[in-house]
Formats: sequence, C-alpha cells, structure tokens
Amino acid sequence: MNPKSKRVADRLRTLIGEGQSVAQLEHTEYRYIQEKAPLHEWLVKSENIIRSAFSEDSPHYTHLVKITQGHVGSAFEVNKIVGILRGRTE
Repeated sequence: MNPKSKRVADRLRTLIGEGQSVAQLEHTEYRYIQEKAPLHEWLVKSENIIRSAFSEDSPHYTHLVKITQGHVGSAFEVNKIVGILRGRTE
C-alpha cells in the first residue's frame, strides 16, 4: 500500500471510531444525539474524506448526500455513514 493510501485508510479507521463514539451520544429515551457539536464536527470530517477518497461521482459520496439531505441526528443515520466509511477499509 502506498503512503497516501495508508494515510487515507488510517483516517477512515479513525473516523469510523469517532462515528461509533458519536452514535453512543444518542439519548436512549428520545433516540436523538443531544450533543450537536461532536456530531457536526464528525459529519464535516466524514464528508471531506469521502469526497477526497472516493470522489463526488462515486456511489459512496452519492449515498452520503442522500443521508445528509435529511436530518442526521440519531445513531441510525450515523451508523449508515460509518458503513460508507467502512466501504473503503474492508
């Protein structure tokens, strides 16, 4: 694996872990993530790496756009995005 691919893979793994942590912030009774700052920070970082690692023409980026056009505020949506990130590392 070349150095650039390794950096991208490492970054994806980091964001997968961060996404799992963000999903755990979900309020168990109401099913939404109450702490918005970590959620939005993670969403921006994830969009950036998905756009650069896969390109805007990829199915990965297209799927991300579909997910984020709605309201991303629960562990369910976060886990969908984690799945996209895993698409490159698996």
